[in-house]
Amino acid sequence: MVLLAFVCSLAACGSTSPTGRPAAAVTIVPAATTASFPTVAPTTAPTTRPTMPAATEAPALPTSAPTVTAIRPTATSTGRPTNVPTPASTATAARSPAGTPVGDIDFVVITLERGPCFGGCPVYKVTLRGTGEVTWEGTRFVKIMGPANAKVSPDAVRGLLDELVRAGYFDMSDKYTKANATDMPSAVTSVTLSGRAKTINHYYGDFSAPKALTDLEKRIDEVAGTAQWIK
Repeated sequence: MVLLAFVCSLAACGSTSPTGRPAAAVTIVPAATTASFPTVAPTTAPTTRPTMPAATEAPALPTSAPTVTAIRPTATSTGRPTNVPTPASTATAARSPAGTPVGDIDFVVITLERGPCFGGCPVYKVTLRGTGEVTWEGTRFVKIMGPANAKVSPDAVRGLLDELVRAGYFDMSDKYTKANATDMPSAVTSVTLSGRAKTINHYYGDFSAPKALTDLEKRIDEVAGTAQWIK
């Protein structure tokens, strides 16, 4: 940049004021030429703040407690709930004259098994069921050897069961096996009810055995009809 200074004196240049006096010297200073510099706006670095990780939000809590619906049994017109389990229906039960329950008559099983003696005593086993079914198995000195089947009235089996109960079969001893006499036959009887079973081993040489037991053994033969297979 060049700066030019020029001073012109009015007196030196012969200039006069209107009064004839020399004019005062006037110093004229030419305006300085201003140098133009490129204006660079200061760059202000943006203040960058570290971004904090967002806090993990806790799971939203329920605003109200869950509703619990009570299940009430539905009553019928009879006043009994219909959706309450009821015990299984009781099976038809036979009762002795004394009122002893024997359970479902269909599950009653009565057996008689006669053993050998010194001679020609029939040897066999017969089974009666509450349904009236009769099963025979002949072994020795009988007309029908091997198995055979028959059918009797369920009421006949029920009646036989009543006789057994009345005679005190379930109160007798489990065995009468004394040898007061030898070479005698034997009989083994059993009665099975719902949840109860009784077996009596009877040797005919034991004189302590009650006569009622011998009578009951004969009654089993009669109700089962074993005569048709023996003779």
